[in-house]
Amino acid sequence: NTEIKDCIHLTINGRLVVNGDLQIASDKHNDHNHNDHENCDYGGYNHHNHHYCHHGHHNDVINLTINNATSTPSGIMANGNLKFKNDLGNIRINGVVYSTDQLTIENVYMGQDFIINGGTASRKLTVTSSSRIINIVFNNQILVDSLSPASFSPVLTVEHWEEEY
Repeated sequence: NTEIKDCIHLTINGRLVVNGDLQIASDKHNDHNHNDHENCDYGGYNHHNHHYCHHGHHNDVINLTINNATSTPSGIMANGNLKFKNDLGNIRINGVVYSTDQLTIENVYMGQDFIINGGTASRKLTVTSSSRIINIVFNNQILVDSLSPASFSPVLTVEHWEEEY
């Protein structure tokens, strides 16, 4: 399992590939008391107590940017589950968000950007408890660049196979 946690400002030019589960989550706000007005700049609406509190301006959030160059693959790919969770900063993905199992977007309350320009592919997509606008914009060229088969794939020939117990 791979985790991307708090205090990260990550920019990827191309594709991030993880063999296993990937969780992009802000753990610092799991137990945050949203009724507490301390450290708030009142720049964004908070759904818990209907006061204005913008934790996205703090330095303990995750800001993720994935850039796409023409005719190159880009995005996030996980051979397992892929989860975006809790108070995140700006999530700007120009690419494919791909999971071989479940893609989850959960508890993303901040008023920052959450944009996927390209597309998503997974066995199951779940969006739960999100008061943030989540933009998923279909871009066929990015999908073709990121998911098209390779022009060459090596061939492995097994001449003898023997199992031992």
